[in-house]
Amino acid sequence: MNIKGSIEELKTMLHTKGNVVIVTHQNPDGDALGAASALALLLHDKGCKVRIITPNNTPIYLRSIEAFDFITDFLCFTPFAITTLREADFIYCLDFNNIATRTGEVGVHIKKNKKALKVIIDHHQDPDMDACDLVFSDGAESSTCHLLMRLLVEMDMVDSITDDIASSLYTGMMTDTGNFSFGNLSSTLYKNIALLVDSGAKPAAIANRIFNVKSEESLRLKGHAICENMVLDYSTCSAYISLTLEELARFTYTSGDTEGLVNIPLSIKGIYNSALFTESDGYIKISLRSIKDMGADMNSFARTHFVGGGHINAAGARSFTTMDEAISIYKKGIKLVSSN
Repeated sequence: MNIKGSIEELKTMLHTKGNVVIVTHQNPDGDALGAASALALLLHDKGCKVRIITPNNTPIYLRSIEAFDFITDFLCFTPFAITTLREADFIYCLDFNNIATRTGEVGVHIKKNKKALKVIIDHHQDPDMDACDLVFSDGAESSTCHLLMRLLVEMDMVDSITDDIASSLYTGMMTDTGNFSFGNLSSTLYKNIALLVDSGAKPAAIANRIFNVKSEESLRLKGHAICENMVLDYSTCSAYISLTLEELARFTYTSGDTEGLVNIPLSIKGIYNSALFTESDGYIKISLRSIKDMGADMNSFARTHFVGGGHINAAGARSFTTMDEAISIYKKGIKLVSSN
């Protein structure tokens, strides 16, 4: 675990009233929003003025998350978000390791606030240790929500976990492990899940509201992607799926509609590496996945071949090329990895 500062300093911050801003990475997922929601509720209960700022919009399937009313979309409410960032006494950066590359324009205004104490709590590799006053980062952890839970346990703050905080933490643990099917599923994780259930989290209800709220169009989009656009290469144990802007528009795509799509090829026998290429304005968004101990190191792969990074078995990247060129780079890279 990478640590800058001390757990005692973090505990003091959590018990100090002030203006607090909690920031997530771009395209926030269940882990980012779960951790942000849990921390926002905890700090609000302690008398802080709290605002969660996301660099862009929250996916529809996550809008039932606790503390959603605390969230401000930077792109939609830019002047208000900038003012809030500048007036913050404390800034918590959750579920990302680099302010400059993971938060878009929000990162510029985080850096402009010289008075605020800043904290990173994250589970990605290679954290920027110089960006914040305190850093708690564990690249072997299954989710930022579980890392936050571990810190609360270590600070003897379990009694501060209300049912809503427990639900938020459970949401991130559940979503970032594919409903507890991959990642570092340690005994400590399950012990802490038990603590969350004892604190009021209801696993079945949380899973239902996260996984069973998709639109008909999103399901048809996934069906189209798998049937028409999934390409398998058994010689390199790899697969990829691509979606153009035209295809996304045809199925009235909204943020979150492709969640989990990149994992589907990994359910095929003999496929250990998977990629999803999604066309956006000016770049290709790439999601990379692999099966532990069998597939490629996707963090290294994203950094070597594209602009991105993440975890060994799950990473994200961008390619400022055409779709065909991005796919070609992926195919050549996977072939090189598989031949070693």
